[in-house]
Amino acid sequence: DQGEVQVDDSPDNCSPTVDIADYDRVFVMHKGSIVEEGSPADLIRKKGLFYNMVQSTGKNAADIHKRSETKQKVAD
Repeated sequence: DQGEVQVDDSPDNCSPTVDIADYDRVFVMHKGSIVEEGSPADLIRKKGLFYNMVQSTGKNAADIHKRSETKQKVAD
């Protein structure tokens, strides 16, 4: 059972991706619609909205990608 994670890219809330690599599936919404979905590693590879949100928080997308990939391999 995983909770809902919301990303607010305002300057006052810049740490939503701290544990995002631990999630199996992420849904990215824009203007009320799901625009991306997949594992954190898959979404970072796409270099779309999720990737841009990670970059805007100052987090290292490569680190999140690596942690998510490792988690997927362990799960398999």
